Amino acid sequence: IELFLPQLEKQRIQQKTPEVIVYRGKQGPIIALKELLDQYRKGAKETVGYGTDKDDYLRLYPAQLHEFFVEAKKYKVNERLLFAKGFKSPTPYANIRFLPKEYFSPVRTMICNNKVFIVDVTEPMTTIIIEKQEIAKAYMDHFNLLWKIAKSN
Repeated sequence: IELFLPQLEKQRIQQKTPEVIVYRGKQGPIIALKELLDQYRKGAKETVGYGTDKDDYLRLYPAQLHEFFVEAKKYKVNERLLFAKGFKSPTPYANIRFLPKEYFSPVRTMICNNKVFIVDVTEPMTTIIIEKQEIAKAYMDHFNLLWKIAKSN
């Protein structure tokens, strides 16, 4: 089996089918942050995010979020985030706009390069990571529509 693993991995990378991974439990959101950092290391220029009216990462994973910010700052990736009006972001360097609370749900969506990260912290906690350019573009187009109508403060 070990002889075939490198060949199988090479085939997997060459496939055009989307990669979809579903994580259940508390490790999923941390894995999403780690994969975002991996995108930054690969040269990502921008990350966008939206979908919640509170920061569950800050509440559930304060140490990991702090580590993420420290590491992410090194890569100077442009971040555009949408939050509910009145929210104070722990991200000091992100470009943030606000929408009314009715635009939000408990599900956070982040898009970076060809990946979409969907994080639901309600029980059972679920994180979905989709790697496909067309899907990432569709989510980015949706984000950009919301961005146009959002207010700076």
